[in-house]
Amino acid sequence: MSNYTKSTNFAAKDSLPSGNAGKVVKGTEINTEFDNIATAIATKADLNSPTLVTPNLGTPSAAVLTNATGLPLTAGAGVAGTLPVANGGTGASTFSSGALLKGAGTSAITTATAGTDYAPATSGTAILKGNGTGGFSNAAAGTDYAAATTGTSAQLLANNGSGGFSNVTVGSGLSLSAGTLSNTASVSAATPTTLGTVYGSMTTSGASPYLTALGYNAAPSASGAHNTAVGWSSAYSITSGDRNVAVGNYSLNALQTGVYNTAIGFAALYTNTGSSNTAIGKDALYLNSSGFANVGIGVSALYSNTTASNSTAVGYQAGYSNQTGAYFTAFGNKAAYAHTGSYVTAIGGLAGGAGGNSNNSNTFVGYAAGYNTTGAANTFVGAASTGGVGCGEAVTTGSKNTILGAYSGNQDGLDIRTASNYAIISDGDGNRLLSTANGYSLALDGGAVPQSGTGITFPATQSASSDANTLDDYEEGTWTPTIIGSITAGTVNYGGSRVGRYTKIGRLVQFECYVTWSSGTGTGSLRVSGLPFTTGSGSTYPPVACALESVTLAANNYACPYIANSDTFIYMAQNPTGGGSRTLIDYDAAGEIQLMGTFSI
Repeated sequence: MSNYTKSTNFAAKDSLPSGNAGKVVKGTEINTEFDNIATAIATKADLNSPTLVTPNLGTPSAAVLTNATGLPLTAGAGVAGTLPVANGGTGASTFSSGALLKGAGTSAITTATAGTDYAPATSGTAILKGNGTGGFSNAAAGTDYAAATTGTSAQLLANNGSGGFSNVTVGSGLSLSAGTLSNTASVSAATPTTLGTVYGSMTTSGASPYLTALGYNAAPSASGAHNTAVGWSSAYSITSGDRNVAVGNYSLNALQTGVYNTAIGFAALYTNTGSSNTAIGKDALYLNSSGFANVGIGVSALYSNTTASNSTAVGYQAGYSNQTGAYFTAFGNKAAYAHTGSYVTAIGGLAGGAGGNSNNSNTFVGYAAGYNTTGAANTFVGAASTGGVGCGEAVTTGSKNTILGAYSGNQDGLDIRTASNYAIISDGDGNRLLSTANGYSLALDGGAVPQSGTGITFPATQSASSDANTLDDYEEGTWTPTIIGSITAGTVNYGGSRVGRYTKIGRLVQFECYVTWSSGTGTGSLRVSGLPFTTGSGSTYPPVACALESVTLAANNYACPYIANSDTFIYMAQNPTGGGSRTLIDYDAAGEIQLMGTFSI
């Protein structure tokens, strides 16, 4: 079976020069190529249904047949004899009908012999067992297994713990017939059934109707209706109480006759004997006794509550210490933790938390609001300032105070830690915007402090407003009038009164004074110095009303004092009675002057 071999390279002729004898294709060359092709074709097999002559396949040592069908395995068709085990056969030509087969140990499978290769059953219904010699033998009743003492093929069997089986006893209310177990009685009140260390009970009638109990000693003595107990010793002591729910070990452990309680969590409402309480969380309302209508949600919420009623606490250890305080409300981590009074509201982490307060009617809203307060009837509402200091946190024994904002109770120049009846509005940093107290003035921001009496207190240092319609200052005070000369001030002997008072409202100053002197050494014109404020640069030289005694004036003149720009003294002047130029009064060594006037600053 040869392949085609080319004799002449016709492509090489194309590169030969014209006139070259080798460039000519000869008929003999073409004939030779066709002969080569014919020979190659004649020695190849066709792709479809080829006929192979040489070599004969015979029995190949190895071959892979894909999609081969009709492989002849009968004698005379290429396979003769029995196919051995090594080639996938049995090594045997025939087997007895129903015979057991065994390996012969000689690359063949043979029929197993009864009595030699295996122990035959002595009867068709026997139970077989291994005989220890590679076969089976009949199992003996009473020796190899416990035979059924009664019953037939429908009998239920159970392991007897001794390597065999025994009959299962069918209890009352059940029947066993033809292998079918059926119920023949109606369900009635059930008694707790031991399931290992767990007890369970569920009823719809009887002594404790609609009881659901799951857990060791869960509601073992319940006689009330519609109770649910889940957990070790949950509702352990309950008797006639009804419509209670206890979920968690030791929850509602002490309840006997109370109703409408819900306890979810380990030891929730553990000592409770009251009614209508709800506790969710480990140890929530743990010590509650006769208190009713309480709600505690969170680990140890209202933990110490005993007889208090109508209280609500939500959060980790919220209202932890309250025992008898009624209408007590706490929301937040350790909110009102140490508070024990009634009518208390604390909302926010640590709000009203640490003061050990037994007083009533406090309201704290915001983180750590009223944290150290032990007083009564306080209302603190505000977020904590920078650094986590709560609204009113510094207030200790003070009572009946109201704070809105972050004011701590001791900042911005006002300390009310032990004071009472204050009302303060502050910003988020605790700076007071408005503050007052019963019987005190209203103090504005800028450091003003409420003063005794009714009114408005401005800060000691004016915080001037640029708005012309804003009143930004009010001040009352005294000043000391001083007699001086314009050239030489001199020294003066004040033998009598020497007083001055003023009132400042915004930019306007109203003043008055009374001064007497018995001798003086000044020179020049007479002046009264010591005004409490410097007059404004745009002053209109306001006149001053006056009364004089023992002060010498020019003939036919009357006194007409005035105040100049940017000064702190009064010019003592005079005018002729019939009109004319104003002149200054000369310094007088003794006299008496009363003045009253107004100027702006």
